[in-house]
Amino acid sequence: MAKSKKKLLINQVKIANIQDRTTIPTQIRYDGKASLIGTKAASAQDDSGRVFENFKVELGRQSREELQTKKQRVAKEHTRSVLGIAKDFLEGVCDEVKSGLEKQGQAFPKKVLVAEPISFEEEGKVSGQWLANYRYAVKASLQSKFEQVDFLPEPFAVFQYYRYGLRHPLLSEQHRHVALVLDFGGGTFDVSVIETTKEGDISHGGRTSRPLAAKSIPVGGYFVNRKIAEYLLFKALPDKKSKTNARKTIGNIGSFLGLSDDAEDALPDEQANFARNFRKLLRDVEDAKVNICSNIQRWDLQTALGQKVRHMVSVPRQPFSEQGDFVELSISAEEIRTVFVRDVWEGRLKEAIKKAVLRAQEEIKNIPISVVLLSGGSTNIGWTRELIERDLGTVIGDASILELSENYQEVVAKGLAVECARQFYTEGDGDFGAVTYNRLNLVLQSDDGPIRPYRYKPRSANVATPEEDGALLPSAASLRAYDGERIGWKARLQSAPKHNLGYYYMKSSFDPEDIENLHNVVDNRIFLKQRVHGQSVDVEIKVREDGTATPSFLLNRGKSGKEERIEGQPFYLDMTYAGEVGSVDSYLGLDFGTATSAASLVFQSDIKAYKDRSKEKSWSDLSDLVEALPYPIAHSLAEYVAQTESRSLETHWKTTIEAMLSFMCYVCYCDQRASAKKINTLFPSNFNRSAGPLRNFLSNLRGQSSENSLVSKKLLNLFGSDFDKDLGEIVEAINDIKHDRKPRVDFNHTLGVIGNHIKVCLSGFSFGSFENTQKKSFGDGYEGVFRSYVGANPPFIELYNYSGPDDFSSAEVLLVERETGKAISLSPLYYSFDPELVGASSDSPLYLLDSVKGKFEDFTYIPVKKGDGVTVKDHFALSELAGVLSGFLETTDRTRLYDKARYEDR
Repeated sequence: MAKSKKKLLINQVKIANIQDRTTIPTQIRYDGKASLIGTKAASAQDDSGRVFENFKVELGRQSREELQTKKQRVAKEHTRSVLGIAKDFLEGVCDEVKSGLEKQGQAFPKKVLVAEPISFEEEGKVSGQWLANYRYAVKASLQSKFEQVDFLPEPFAVFQYYRYGLRHPLLSEQHRHVALVLDFGGGTFDVSVIETTKEGDISHGGRTSRPLAAKSIPVGGYFVNRKIAEYLLFKALPDKKSKTNARKTIGNIGSFLGLSDDAEDALPDEQANFARNFRKLLRDVEDAKVNICSNIQRWDLQTALGQKVRHMVSVPRQPFSEQGDFVELSISAEEIRTVFVRDVWEGRLKEAIKKAVLRAQEEIKNIPISVVLLSGGSTNIGWTRELIERDLGTVIGDASILELSENYQEVVAKGLAVECARQFYTEGDGDFGAVTYNRLNLVLQSDDGPIRPYRYKPRSANVATPEEDGALLPSAASLRAYDGERIGWKARLQSAPKHNLGYYYMKSSFDPEDIENLHNVVDNRIFLKQRVHGQSVDVEIKVREDGTATPSFLLNRGKSGKEERIEGQPFYLDMTYAGEVGSVDSYLGLDFGTATSAASLVFQSDIKAYKDRSKEKSWSDLSDLVEALPYPIAHSLAEYVAQTESRSLETHWKTTIEAMLSFMCYVCYCDQRASAKKINTLFPSNFNRSAGPLRNFLSNLRGQSSENSLVSKKLLNLFGSDFDKDLGEIVEAINDIKHDRKPRVDFNHTLGVIGNHIKVCLSGFSFGSFENTQKKSFGDGYEGVFRSYVGANPPFIELYNYSGPDDFSSAEVLLVERETGKAISLSPLYYSFDPELVGASSDSPLYLLDSVKGKFEDFTYIPVKKGDGVTVKDHFALSELAGVLSGFLETTDRTRLYDKARYEDR
């Protein structure tokens, strides 16, 4: 393995398709011993069994014995432990991925890298216990599927993606950075501070980044839902006594998401009723939160949100009764913001960030934070960024807060893939293997004397001498060489202990009363069997791969017959998992999330391709195009860039070319119909989106290009004499691919030419749809928000405030010229279908017309993302669409050109 510095271009990684989605709900439902996971569990009928969720957090709360023996009823005559539930879900995910790989002729990966929360801290719990239990449970669930199981903290995966996958300019510059990483997921809020070296390239000789401080708290999307649910519940309860009982019940049995049927049945009737009613309220609150947050136009904290963005929620007035006496209450964006700021930000998040940064400052000597990286599905609640800027200016200074124009839920999975690729080049160690991520301190107490920090001098080789009294190991210390071996230091005490020695292992603190930072809460004193001669004592810890540390003290060292080693009770060290060293040829990155899960794939051939592509500018240029092109093209292009096998590249090149030509055909056709009084080109009666028919269609449109068209004249200028030859070669190459012949065309060149042409022509335009348009409160016209579908994946964060004379359906897709306010409708060729309306398997927000058969009698739409097509005649809900589409395709009558609108960047 070469040890020279290498740059890997890993802009587009392979996200596994699971149930035709890139992320699935972390949910499972049982029918006897059989189980359904993900979207299948979520969409099954309620009478088919209860959906289990939030079991990830529960894995860390149970001891190893409880994980194996504490069972609950999951279906009639079938019980499972929490470990068993997790095993069924994780194996189900692996089986889905394996099935997809087998269809492509690829083997299932040998190693899995699992994302984990970092330094998980719960009030009143032993530090590190949760993470040790979680690692044990996940490894037990996956060891039958993989040769190696390894772990990576979620914030570190986020950092890897921003720096090496996304290659954000602020992190790719050749100078040192201190990054604050915030991962706000469904169940946890993870904070970490990571320092980079000047060079960010692969270096086998040493790490390029080091974690300095970390903290994780059980606050995520579920916690937000709970606080909103409590707010609504207390609004509905009729009197003070009911509110007091409800508050007490919530405190006793938590959020109710983790309650099993058995645990629920064991409760008194009134509490069991409360649990069921509150769980239903939480489900409704989740829908309300998503609906409201997706329609918020401005996230700044001063904006008067008013009452426009609202959602109805069923709230129990009698939660302790069996029926609940539900009443419909509305909740507004203003109310959600109030709850979020007061109970989530002020109550939990702000302090967690401050503590992590304070821990890090001791290590970085007050070097300022330079960038803040955001990740996690709950980060889509945009007030988080605003609150960071408002309240943490003294902590983050002038740091840049980086946002993504893609799905935050996929960031961890993509970061895992990046780390897997880097592990291949470091023979399994990666950038974060067996590394501490909080400083380890130790204070000692002889008998009942004062508790003091001492100067510790290393006995073990390659252990750095601590810079201050009381410190044993700094953040980012590598313990790879000491797996299962003792690491030792010597210290000289103020006075020799006579009866006992108190010891307090701390994370970045020296105060044993600071329980949150105390590792060995349960046992912190050893009792002496014989006299200690002198004031010297050796301090030792033995660390296992999962972070379990066993402390011991060597007394009377070197004194013949009197030397004595006394062990204390194990505690849990803040360090990354020390998986096996040694590269394998295939990896699965598994983001096992509390609310949603995703997986990424890396094979040896991928890594070779990443290395080769680093020498070719065309790959970097295509990756840049992904973020700039309209979604129907960008998604296909991202899929192409992610491929490394020659056959897959051929298939995805063909798909991307057809996506580009389809987009140009549909836009130009609709534009010409809106711009000219009448055109002579009818939509083909037996149409399909193959390159040949698309080429002919574009040629006919070019012959009728109008001077007053909005954009079609510019788009069609590509197809002049210079490019006609290239287009002919493209069509020929696609036919070669269909007939298993080797295509003779430069894939990247053709995609770059067409993609850059579309990008230039659409400068100043936005492709997307309207949301929440409604009549103005005063005066004529309508207002709302226009969401631009740009980039490879939702959610799309480029929004514009709209004000104009026209109302729009959220299903209608348009191309808008922002400066002039003109817009052309691209529907019915594109539609933003409600997935529930058409029973879609894909989570794509956009569908396009794929084929027309039988003289405008049979129409099929397909999602931009992979998923089942929608045949119009098979859906009663789309019966009116068939008539609309037929009328559109059978005539060339002019369609409406919208104008006199105003679009303002939010």
